[in-house]
Amino acid sequence: MRKPTSVAELCDTLLSLEAERKLLELELRGVALWSLLRMPVYYELTRALGLFDAPHGSSRWRGRALKKALLWSYASLKSLLSVRRPRDLLIFDHTRKVQVGEGYIDIYTHPLICSLMEAERAGELSFEVYEYLSYQSERASGRERARRYTDLLISGAKLWARLTPIRLTPEERATLKTLEDALEERVGVRLELTQRSAGLLRAFELMKRRFHQLLKAHRPRVVISVVSYVHSMSALTEAARGLGIETIELQHGTFSPYHLGYHYPDQEAPAPYSTDYLFTFGDFWREAATLPFKPDQVKVYGFGHLHSRLSGVAQSQTREREVLFLSQGVISAPLVAYAVALAEANRARHLGLTITYKLHPSEYTTWRSSLPALSSSARGGALSVIDQQSPSLYELMSRAHWQVGVFSTALYEGLTLGCQTILVDLPGVEYMERLIDEQVVGFVTTHDELIEHISRSILDTQSAHDASPPNELGEARFFAPPNDETTRWLIERARSH
Repeated sequence: MRKPTSVAELCDTLLSLEAERKLLELELRGVALWSLLRMPVYYELTRALGLFDAPHGSSRWRGRALKKALLWSYASLKSLLSVRRPRDLLIFDHTRKVQVGEGYIDIYTHPLICSLMEAERAGELSFEVYEYLSYQSERASGRERARRYTDLLISGAKLWARLTPIRLTPEERATLKTLEDALEERVGVRLELTQRSAGLLRAFELMKRRFHQLLKAHRPRVVISVVSYVHSMSALTEAARGLGIETIELQHGTFSPYHLGYHYPDQEAPAPYSTDYLFTFGDFWREAATLPFKPDQVKVYGFGHLHSRLSGVAQSQTREREVLFLSQGVISAPLVAYAVALAEANRARHLGLTITYKLHPSEYTTWRSSLPALSSSARGGALSVIDQQSPSLYELMSRAHWQVGVFSTALYEGLTLGCQTILVDLPGVEYMERLIDEQVVGFVTTHDELIEHISRSILDTQSAHDASPPNELGEARFFAPPNDETTRWLIERARSH
């Protein structure tokens, strides 16, 4: 048995096992268990196989247990005391917020919420916004609209599941052991799924029940979520389906044949817990993976946050000789090695480059200890590290000539802003294979190849300060402007369906 040595091999192995054993049809206690395990198993296997590191979690709560407890208590108390009135539409925010100005927003729902507020003021519909306050939400200031909170519902269900675990029958345990054996045989890693599944089934049952109660109180016609494959949102989707409420997911990241949250190549029927509709950033994403939706269920909504932020970014006619690295927690250590190698060559060859390493927000407070090579290079002045919200990512992209990364939505945004894009051969780059095949981006497999690629780029242009204008094709293809037609469709759906 040969263990998978790449993300592509691992995904192909899991999809093959899924098809052979019809895992998407596997149900325990009326729950499509494999659909809930699909992504967690994938992530755990990537770490066990050494493909990805564990994400560098933010330490913003470290040493601040009291503040977290107070926030959780505030959210729970507000949830208990809130009067739940009928609403045409409910929105469930992404857990991660981004600072814009003085406040924090969910960049995926914020443009939609602003549009719906106009419709609400015109008396066209009513809606409510829910969020999970206690997860990575330091401040609630600057919100465009008051929120309600799901902390009591989600965290309460998880806690109660631990206190009242399900007792699996011998037949159920045998089923899970068979799955454990099959995974070990194919992948070479033994995962414990029995106890995990017992807790997951119980938590899912409780969350579904509580969401059912919440939806009955509001009686919406449409429910919108952002990451439908996480367990809590899967429970929400199932509760809504049981009440005949339509569900919509807003795209929050990239799709590819290696994103098991969205790629269902052998599924003829709708995937368990997928929503009724998917709103995408642009046309490109319709065919980026085998989505579990029919063509008329996928609607382009655009990426309003990007377009609104672009209006505030000055598009210079010249580009600095700057290389911007875009970090991701699961591959940051090997990506740092590329940045440090380029920084050393820059000094040795007098290339005249400015090298900037933009950390992922989850790394802001931990990078000095978790990425010592980066810390050392920064102290020596060979490169600079951005470990805060300012300057914004789009400002950095607007002045950088090159951007370097592996796989992220931000790389597509940089393409839109005109950055020459270079992908490095690290686990996860498979997600971007379509751009590599279309030669939209450069691709390097070693530190030396990156250095030579940028050196040639300097020589091949009249001036490395020549600007690459915003990529209008990429802007329309990857990130369409806000689609008023889709917004109007949604409003009519919520009012009359």
